[in-house]
Amino acid sequence: MAHTKAEWRERLLRARRTIDLEARRAASAAVVGRLAALGAFTAARSVYLYVALGAEIDPAALAPLAWESGKQVWRPATSDLPPSWQAIPPPAVLGRRDDGSLAASPALVLVPGLAFDLAGRRLGRGLGYYDRALATLRREGPVHVIGLAYELQIVPELPRDPWDETVDLVVTEQRLLVCGAPGGAGGRLGPSEVRDEL
Repeated sequence: MAHTKAEWRERLLRARRTIDLEARRAASAAVVGRLAALGAFTAARSVYLYVALGAEIDPAALAPLAWESGKQVWRPATSDLPPSWQAIPPPAVLGRRDDGSLAASPALVLVPGLAFDLAGRRLGRGLGYYDRALATLRREGPVHVIGLAYELQIVPELPRDPWDETVDLVVTEQRLLVCGAPGGAGGRLGPSEVRDEL
Protein backbone atom coordinates (compact mmCIF):
# COMPACT_ATOMS: atom_id res chain seq x y z
CA MET A 1 0.00 0.00 0.00
CA ALA A 2 1.29 3.47 -0.92
CA HIS A 3 1.83 5.92 1.91
CA THR A 4 3.80 8.95 0.70
CA LYS A 5 2.56 11.46 -1.88
CA ALA A 6 5.28 10.35 -4.28
CA GLU A 7 4.23 6.71 -3.94
CA TRP A 8 0.57 7.60 -4.49
CA ARG A 9 1.46 9.69 -7.56
CA GLU A 10 3.41 6.87 -9.15
CA ARG A 11 0.71 4.31 -8.42
CA LEU A 12 -2.23 6.46 -9.61
CA LEU A 13 -0.51 7.76 -12.74
CA ARG A 14 0.20 4.17 -13.72
CA ALA A 15 -3.41 3.14 -13.06
CA ARG A 16 -4.87 6.11 -14.95
CA ARG A 17 -2.73 5.36 -18.01
CA THR A 18 -4.49 1.99 -18.35
CA ILE A 19 -7.82 3.69 -19.17
CA ASP A 20 -8.39 3.68 -22.93
CA LEU A 21 -9.65 6.69 -24.90
CA GLU A 22 -13.21 5.42 -25.31
CA ALA A 23 -13.51 4.76 -21.58
CA ARG A 24 -12.08 8.22 -20.80
CA ARG A 25 -14.64 9.88 -23.06
CA ALA A 26 -17.50 7.90 -21.54
CA ALA A 27 -16.34 8.71 -18.01
CA SER A 28 -16.01 12.42 -18.81
CA ALA A 29 -19.53 12.48 -20.26
CA ALA A 30 -20.93 10.73 -17.18
CA VAL A 31 -19.14 13.14 -14.85
CA VAL A 32 -20.38 16.21 -16.76
CA GLY A 33 -23.92 14.80 -16.62
CA ARG A 34 -23.70 14.43 -12.85
CA LEU A 35 -22.28 17.95 -12.49
CA ALA A 36 -25.05 19.50 -14.59
CA ALA A 37 -27.68 17.90 -12.34
CA LEU A 38 -26.24 19.37 -9.12
CA GLY A 39 -28.06 22.15 -7.33
CA ALA A 40 -24.62 23.68 -6.79
CA PHE A 41 -24.24 24.01 -10.57
CA THR A 42 -27.70 25.54 -10.94
CA ALA A 43 -27.01 28.06 -8.15
CA ALA A 44 -23.51 29.00 -9.34
CA ARG A 45 -23.01 32.29 -11.16
CA SER A 46 -19.41 31.47 -12.10
CA VAL A 47 -17.92 28.14 -13.15
CA TYR A 48 -14.17 27.55 -13.05
CA LEU A 49 -13.02 24.80 -15.40
CA TYR A 50 -9.59 23.32 -15.98
CA VAL A 51 -7.95 22.23 -19.21
CA ALA A 52 -7.63 18.45 -19.06
CA LEU A 53 -4.11 17.10 -19.47
CA GLY A 54 -3.38 13.55 -20.54
CA ALA A 55 -5.98 11.12 -19.24
CA GLU A 56 -7.71 13.54 -16.83
CA ILE A 57 -11.50 13.74 -16.76
CA ASP A 58 -12.39 16.48 -19.25
CA PRO A 59 -14.96 19.04 -18.01
CA ALA A 60 -15.06 21.06 -21.27
CA ALA A 61 -18.60 19.95 -22.17
CA LEU A 62 -19.89 21.79 -19.07
CA ALA A 63 -19.02 25.18 -20.59
CA PRO A 64 -21.93 25.33 -23.10
CA LEU A 65 -24.35 24.31 -20.34
CA ALA A 66 -23.01 27.10 -18.14
CA TRP A 67 -23.28 29.71 -20.91
CA GLU A 68 -26.85 28.61 -21.71
CA SER A 69 -27.86 29.41 -18.14
CA GLY A 70 -26.08 32.78 -18.09
CA LYS A 71 -23.06 31.79 -16.01
CA GLN A 72 -19.54 33.15 -16.35
CA VAL A 73 -16.97 30.54 -17.36
CA TRP A 74 -13.32 30.79 -16.30
CA ARG A 75 -10.17 28.74 -16.88
CA PRO A 76 -6.58 29.01 -15.66
CA ALA A 77 -4.81 31.74 -17.60
CA THR A 78 -1.42 30.16 -17.03
CA SER A 79 0.18 27.28 -15.19
CA ASP A 80 2.64 29.70 -13.60
CA LEU A 81 2.42 30.88 -10.01
CA PRO A 82 0.72 32.86 -8.65
CA PRO A 83 -2.38 31.40 -10.27
CA SER A 84 -4.65 33.60 -12.36
CA TRP A 85 -7.88 33.05 -14.28
CA GLN A 86 -9.19 34.08 -17.67
CA ALA A 87 -12.88 34.53 -18.47
CA ILE A 88 -14.06 32.56 -21.51
CA PRO A 89 -16.94 34.26 -23.35
CA PRO A 90 -19.56 32.20 -25.17
CA PRO A 91 -18.72 31.32 -28.79
CA ALA A 92 -20.89 34.14 -30.17
CA VAL A 93 -18.59 36.70 -28.56
CA LEU A 94 -15.26 34.88 -28.67
CA GLY A 95 -13.60 37.91 -30.24
CA ARG A 96 -13.87 39.73 -26.92
CA ARG A 97 -11.56 39.23 -23.99
CA ASP A 98 -12.93 39.60 -20.51
CA ASP A 99 -9.83 39.12 -18.37
CA GLY A 100 -10.45 42.19 -16.23
CA SER A 101 -13.97 41.39 -15.04
CA LEU A 102 -14.69 40.07 -11.57
CA ALA A 103 -16.15 36.61 -11.10
CA ALA A 104 -19.70 36.48 -9.78
CA SER A 105 -20.49 34.54 -6.62
CA PRO A 106 -21.33 31.85 -5.71
CA ALA A 107 -18.75 29.98 -7.74
CA LEU A 108 -18.35 26.35 -8.71
CA VAL A 109 -14.69 25.37 -9.02
CA LEU A 110 -13.71 22.11 -10.72
CA VAL A 111 -10.28 20.71 -9.99
CA PRO A 112 -8.32 17.75 -11.35
CA GLY A 113 -6.29 15.42 -9.20
CA LEU A 114 -4.36 12.20 -9.25
CA ALA A 115 -6.28 10.97 -6.21
CA PHE A 116 -8.94 12.04 -3.71
CA ASP A 117 -9.88 10.53 -0.38
CA LEU A 118 -13.09 10.36 1.66
CA ALA A 119 -12.15 13.43 3.70
CA GLY A 120 -11.76 15.58 0.58
CA ARG A 121 -7.98 15.53 0.50
CA ARG A 122 -6.59 15.93 -3.01
CA LEU A 123 -3.33 14.76 -4.49
CA GLY A 124 -2.29 17.02 -7.36
CA ARG A 125 0.73 17.22 -9.60
CA GLY A 126 2.92 18.50 -6.77
CA LEU A 127 3.32 22.16 -7.78
CA GLY A 128 0.70 23.64 -5.46
CA TYR A 129 -1.13 25.53 -8.25
CA TYR A 130 -4.66 24.58 -7.19
CA ASP A 131 -3.90 24.85 -3.47
CA ARG A 132 -2.96 28.51 -3.98
CA ALA A 133 -5.83 29.14 -6.39
CA LEU A 134 -8.43 27.62 -4.07
CA ALA A 135 -7.14 29.50 -1.04
CA THR A 136 -7.48 32.76 -2.97
CA LEU A 137 -10.96 31.99 -4.32
CA ARG A 138 -12.20 30.96 -0.88
CA ARG A 139 -11.08 34.31 0.53
CA GLU A 140 -13.05 36.14 -2.18
CA GLY A 141 -16.45 34.55 -1.60
CA PRO A 142 -18.50 31.36 -1.31
CA VAL A 143 -17.35 28.51 -3.53
CA HIS A 144 -18.14 24.86 -4.04
CA VAL A 145 -14.95 22.97 -4.88
CA ILE A 146 -15.50 19.74 -6.77
CA GLY A 147 -12.81 17.24 -7.63
CA LEU A 148 -13.27 15.26 -10.84
CA ALA A 149 -11.85 11.76 -10.98
CA TYR A 150 -12.25 8.22 -12.17
CA GLU A 151 -13.54 5.83 -9.54
CA LEU A 152 -10.12 4.14 -9.42
CA GLN A 153 -8.65 7.44 -8.15
CA ILE A 154 -10.65 7.36 -4.91
CA VAL A 155 -8.46 6.07 -2.10
CA PRO A 156 -9.11 5.52 1.64
CA GLU A 157 -6.71 8.18 2.96
CA LEU A 158 -4.06 10.50 1.57
CA PRO A 159 -1.25 12.27 3.41
CA ARG A 160 -1.87 15.98 3.93
CA ASP A 161 0.40 18.98 4.30
CA PRO A 162 -0.75 22.13 6.14
CA TRP A 163 -1.15 24.10 2.88
CA ASP A 164 -3.26 21.46 1.11
CA GLU A 165 -6.77 22.62 0.19
CA THR A 166 -9.60 20.10 0.37
CA VAL A 167 -12.58 19.62 -1.92
CA ASP A 168 -16.26 19.59 -0.89
CA LEU A 169 -17.34 16.91 -3.34
CA VAL A 170 -15.79 14.41 -5.72
CA VAL A 171 -17.66 13.36 -8.86
CA THR A 172 -16.67 10.15 -10.62
CA GLU A 173 -18.22 8.22 -13.48
CA GLN A 174 -20.00 6.09 -10.84
CA ARG A 175 -20.97 8.36 -7.97
CA LEU A 176 -21.06 11.65 -6.12
CA LEU A 177 -18.95 11.65 -2.95
CA VAL A 178 -19.76 14.25 -0.28
CA CYS A 179 -16.48 14.68 1.56
CA GLY A 180 -16.00 14.91 5.29
CA ALA A 181 -13.86 18.06 5.14
CA PRO A 182 -14.98 20.51 7.85
CA GLY A 183 -16.37 23.95 7.03
CA GLY A 184 -14.38 26.88 8.19
CA ALA A 185 -13.04 30.32 7.47
CA GLY A 186 -13.61 32.20 4.25
CA GLY A 187 -15.77 30.68 1.58
CA ARG A 188 -15.27 27.01 2.43
CA LEU A 189 -18.53 25.10 2.73
CA GLY A 190 -19.00 22.24 5.16
CA PRO A 191 -20.71 18.93 4.31
CA SER A 192 -24.15 20.01 5.60
CA GLU A 193 -24.05 23.20 3.53
CA VAL A 194 -22.94 21.27 0.47
CA ARG A 195 -25.79 18.77 0.88
CA ASP A 196 -28.22 21.70 0.95
CA GLU A 197 -27.01 22.68 -2.53
CA LEU A 198 -27.18 19.21 -4.12
